[in-house]
Amino acid sequence: MIVLGLNDHIWKATYANVWTGKISDIAGLIFFPILLEYMIPSRRVSVLCTGLVFTLLNTNEVFNQLWTSTFQFIYDSIGRESLAHSTMDVTDLYALFALSIPLYVIPTKES
Repeated sequence: MIVLGLNDHIWKATYANVWTGKISDIAGLIFFPILLEYMIPSRRVSVLCTGLVFTLLNTNEVFNQLWTSTFQFIYDSIGRESLAHSTMDVTDLYALFALSIPLYVIPTKES
C-alpha cells in the first residue's frame, strides 16, 4: 500500500514513465485481492475478481468507460474536485503475474 501511494502521488508526478505505470499495476494487483477478501471470504475468489476487473479495464472500452463514469460520479458526490480516469493499456496484462503473490505467498486471513 505504501508503494502504491508513493508511486501514484509522488513518483508518477516526478518521473512519469512506463515503469511508474507498471508499479501501480503490480502494487494494486497485490493489494486489492487482500482488501477484497474482507468482503469475499475467499482469497481465490478475490484474486479471480481482481484479475477479471483488471483485464476488462484494460481490454474492454465499454467496461472502462462505465468504471470511469462510476468513479467520477462518486468524486462529484463527495465534492472532490478531481477527474476520474482509467487508461486502457493491453500491455498492463503482463502485470497479472502479480496475482500469484496474494494467491500463493501472502498468508490468508484464516492462516
